[in-house]
Amino acid sequence: MSTDIIDRLEGDMKVAMKAREADRLEAMRFLISEIRKAGINEHREPTDDDALVVIGRLIKQRQESIELFKKGDRDDLVAKEELGVELYRTYLPQQLNAEELSKIVAEVIAETSPAGLKDLGKVMKALLPRVKGRADGKVVNAVVREQLQEA
Repeated sequence: MSTDIIDRLEGDMKVAMKAREADRLEAMRFLISEIRKAGINEHREPTDDDALVVIGRLIKQRQESIELFKKGDRDDLVAKEELGVELYRTYLPQQLNAEELSKIVAEVIAETSPAGLKDLGKVMKALLPRVKGRADGKVVNAVVREQLQEA
């Protein structure tokens, strides 16, 4: 299992072990475990793309947990989940700002020549590989819808 993200994660995990950062170490071990599972499920070694998908999924799960824990007045668990979200985000590539995302969406729309909003899936299929790990899917969908309605 050797990809850039996984190698970096394993190195950071060793640092956390030496520093005796239990919560950080637990979050890293869980992330590595989930990335390995993604590869095992596909009967191959995990890739950076697998890692990006897993990291995105875990961030969303932890954000949902944060909301629930806040409603339940569990500040101790909120802090632990926030640490995980913050940690996982360090392994994602630089996120696209609204202007960059809008430009990429416009390029893909020009390439795919959609016939309006009914071709949303066609545009998303071509667009998602370009923005994988660099933009939230909901935000991408909203920008695509907005640009398709304007066209």
